[in-house]
Amino acid sequence: MLGIALAAAAALNCNDNDAIYEAWTPAFAAYEAQRFDEAKTLLDGLIATCPSTPILPYAQTMRAEIALYEEDYDSALKALEDVQRPQSGSLGPLPNFIALRSLAAKEDAEGYDLEARRLFHAVELRLTDPMGPVKAKLVERFSVGKFEVTAIEGDYKNGSFIRKMTFLIKSSEPFAPLETVMLTQNPTVDLIGSSPRKYFVDQYTCNRHVTVTLTPTNVTYKQVRATVEGWLAGRQDGVSATEAGGVCAFKNYVAPGWSSD
Repeated sequence: MLGIALAAAAALNCNDNDAIYEAWTPAFAAYEAQRFDEAKTLLDGLIATCPSTPILPYAQTMRAEIALYEEDYDSALKALEDVQRPQSGSLGPLPNFIALRSLAAKEDAEGYDLEARRLFHAVELRLTDPMGPVKAKLVERFSVGKFEVTAIEGDYKNGSFIRKMTFLIKSSEPFAPLETVMLTQNPTVDLIGSSPRKYFVDQYTCNRHVTVTLTPTNVTYKQVRATVEGWLAGRQDGVSATEAGGVCAFKNYVAPGWSSD
């Protein structure tokens, strides 16, 4: 079966999108089944045969993710060399987070900071682009100790939530994770909850979500900023916390704007 798939990849017409996706299918199936050696072979064949196909960033990113799982960090970064980060399509910031994990594992502080800063600024631009999908407003930039903070205001759908205010946060500490703090409306809670309605102040890093506090719906920007400053200064426990694994379980919340999922 693997030999047939390789032969099909080698004979691909790279201008035939249907054929490209048909060749991609066994590689994706092998990846999903965690048959990583098979997936790598198929992906490498597809990348070598059709180096300019629209599906190439997906193949390269999947190849990088497999290398990350195998702790082959140099290969992960090599696979991402020609991948625009973040991607404009559904991949969004995933290649950035694979790169960040790999750079942290290699203890490359300079490379990590450059990648983190690249994504930090890209998220700001994505959320505030007047021609983009969100069209939120940049309120201000400020610092809290070692943290740079960019404050953005404007409603947008993010998963099952509606974000009202978004604070993008980058620490100057080496290998510190990017994070966000968001003023959140949860429509599901609105439907089943008691009156008066509340908003949530949520904090996210790649693998952790903390509900910092609940607020009245008429909360002001100044009040939310004070909550963010207090959180960054003191790191309280919050109301609740959730941990998650993977490359970046909360990637669409740490780097919002590419996907509403």
